[in-house]
Amino acid sequence: MKTKTLREHLLDRDAAVTARLDALRRDVLAAELGGGGAAHRSPTALAVLRTLWRELVQPCGGTWATLAAAWVAVLAFTVLGRVDAPTSPRLNADDAVALHALWREQRQLLLTLESGRPAVGAAATPQPERSTPPARDAGRVLKPLGYYEPSAAPTGVAAWA
Repeated sequence: MKTKTLREHLLDRDAAVTARLDALRRDVLAAELGGGGAAHRSPTALAVLRTLWRELVQPCGGTWATLAAAWVAVLAFTVLGRVDAPTSPRLNADDAVALHALWREQRQLLLTLESGRPAVGAAATPQPERSTPPARDAGRVLKPLGYYEPSAAPTGVAAWA
């Protein structure tokens, strides 16, 4: 009587298990493919909803409950905190005239500030922009930023001290 080695014993067990696993794989494939490779059917809407519920909602129950509680709190604060805003008073004719006069006065003040001269009455119009430079800049020549003029540079050591 020949005794089996450990290796032979494990290989025999593996062969038996492999045969059972192959049979299980065949059964699962036959069930999924509908018996022999039939065309894959699209899932129904109910199946999609069940899958979404099972994959998205059930694993995160605490998160969804917290989110729902937050929304309930927001809605409660909105409903309970609602205060009717007071209506604005209607303007009568005298108020409208006074408001128009204030706007006219504000426009005159703005024109005064823009032009530098006081506005004369309501007929004052804004002055157009002058195309020539003002007299105080007439003799000055503007130079580019960083311009270096050698004649204006300090000379000697005493100039730098």
